Amino acid sequence: MKKVIKKSLISMLLLSILGTGASALDIQFKVLPNMEFPIGLPLDPSFSLTAAVDVCPITVRKNDSVYFSAQGSYTPLRANGIVPLNYFDFGLGAGYDFRLMDKLSLSGEVAAGFWFIPASSANGFEEGSGYSLSAKVYANAHVLPFLSIGAFAGYKYLGSNVPFMSQFEVGASIRMNLTKALSRNNEISAVNAEISPLFPVFYSHYYDNEFGKVTYVNKLKNKITDVEVSIYIEEFMSTPSTIARFDSIQGGEEFTVNLTAFLNENILNTIKQHQTNAKVTVSYKNLGLSSSYTDDIRLVTLSRNNMSWEDDERAATFVSGKDASASRFARFVQLIMKNRINSSESENIQYARGIFAALKAYGINYVIDPSSAFTDNVGSANIDFLQFPYQTLLYHGGDCDDLTILNCSLLEALGIETALITVPGHIYMAFDSGYEPHQASLISDGNYIIQGDKVWIPVEITMCQDTFQSAKNMGRMEWMKAGSEAALIPVHEAWEHYSPISIPDSEVNFELPSESKVVSNLK
Repeated sequence: MKKVIKKSLISMLLLSILGTGASALDIQFKVLPNMEFPIGLPLDPSFSLTAAVDVCPITVRKNDSVYFSAQGSYTPLRANGIVPLNYFDFGLGAGYDFRLMDKLSLSGEVAAGFWFIPASSANGFEEGSGYSLSAKVYANAHVLPFLSIGAFAGYKYLGSNVPFMSQFEVGASIRMNLTKALSRNNEISAVNAEISPLFPVFYSHYYDNEFGKVTYVNKLKNKITDVEVSIYIEEFMSTPSTIARFDSIQGGEEFTVNLTAFLNENILNTIKQHQTNAKVTVSYKNLGLSSSYTDDIRLVTLSRNNMSWEDDERAATFVSGKDASASRFARFVQLIMKNRINSSESENIQYARGIFAALKAYGINYVIDPSSAFTDNVGSANIDFLQFPYQTLLYHGGDCDDLTILNCSLLEALGIETALITVPGHIYMAFDSGYEPHQASLISDGNYIIQGDKVWIPVEITMCQDTFQSAKNMGRMEWMKAGSEAALIPVHEAWEHYSPISIPDSEVNFELPSESKVVSNLK
């Protein structure tokens, strides 16, 4: 009978463990030093020691748990006039742990098993055995994430062919969570991540604008406090930066972190797409003990020429009057125009005419790129390839967004404010005429747009081998035709969201056009 009971109990324990899956188990070891008070036999109270392994595969109400226990105890039975008998008890049980608060829980447990007393020649006692039934209630104080101490009281019934003995139990409980003690990484985990590619040109934009988000869950039954989340991208950061703080996260609660980063200019050296590793660390205190969880996130870093058109303002980040090649070209035009500026119209318009004439003399061309043109990407998240001003000068051409960026950069280098104009399927530019709104009538051809406190002159830059007047006429016509679908975005306003980028290697060798050819185009 004893062997049958023993095998049945072991089988039940194995089935419970295998049925839950090892990854779901929370395994705890507990020691119960206690006093036993026999009922029904003339025995003295005895000190007993119980050891148990608890397996917790089921969580209820986020913080409570159902557990299964394998336990064994040793008790010396004492009475006046006899040599103590060694009494052993083994069993399997099940319990429910009710988490009242972070540092306090109550447990109830029942168990069934068998008891065994070896033969004692000193007492003339033959071997004895039978079955046992017991019940306990615990009060547990959680002093560390993996350690709790407490007290318990219980009742045990020992049976055989005839009733043998009953006893009350009172003692202490010391419980160590082996899963948490040996592996701290199971306290926090990422449950969802939405990551966008990194655009090098927006590296400063990512200081306070997210490029992704990660949702974590506190897998503990108690809250964690002083939660701080940091990110470190070794390739583009000198030190980790803190991106989120939470006073506390309740047990079982999810929390979402927006990914931002203080990236450095090294990212502007990225000329082709590649993968980048980011380490996101969640630091926290668990029942006063400091801990952390680090998650490796794979990021895709795109080329520095890449951009997507979710927001048309983004193109302004490519506009820079500090681009070395654009600045050189603009100074060349400024020297030509310096002694030719007159009072017939504003200086801004005359310098813009000079820029147009110089680009025409230089041989700039409008080149349609069907794989990355603005018309293919407007209003979508598709990735476009935009040229920096020096590249468009170097290549002697580009598509509508490339020519817009170049023309705006040249005028900005001369201190003339510019704007992006978007109409369905197309982008071009405008510049500040230098007139105030009440002076707009001084622009005789009527090619202007009044917005805010400025009078803007639209220029269709794709007509770069035509005349300046024709380009202005077309710019105004396209604006009128698009109606409410047209938008004028001042570059300086866009820079508030997307800072201009100056590429370190923007100083390239190119041959400036002859002054005579520029002057000829001006005439």
